[in-house]
Amino acid sequence: MAAKHHAFLQAKLSSLLISKNPGKIVLTELSISTLSLPNPAKWRSEWQNYVKPDLAVYTQGQIDMTIDRTVAVEIPDLVIEILSPQQYISYLVEKTEMYFEMGVKSAWVVVPPSHSINVFLGDRNRNRPYSPETPLIRDKRAGVTINIKELFSY
Repeated sequence: MAAKHHAFLQAKLSSLLISKNPGKIVLTELSISTLSLPNPAKWRSEWQNYVKPDLAVYTQGQIDMTIDRTVAVEIPDLVIEILSPQQYISYLVEKTEMYFEMGVKSAWVVVPPSHSINVFLGDRNRNRPYSPETPLIRDKRAGVTINIKELFSY
């Protein structure tokens, strides 16, 4: 069950990504297959068959929208996780590591209480925090741009 800030930020971030980044497809709560992972046993058992990021961002044409499946096999350019009150940041950081092993180009972790986003670039030691003081995220790997001030304006 999503908390209201989580639900609000998920909807607003989806809207901002779509409106500010033409050619991108944003899907919420999409189940993505993890069966192609080289060593699936090293990850949490709950992720053995699929994982479900809050948002998955694809470049148009990268995912086949003509066939509807319950679990996607296409790997997104960008995945976004929004920290919920019942989650630990370390859980989401671990999840980003698995996303990179799957082939995702970029992973973001949104932290609602601090109005910040951590952009991960391939491992837990290579991330960049963004906040209202550094509001413009230009993620070249995923090919998207957003302004945090727009996201966190309630």
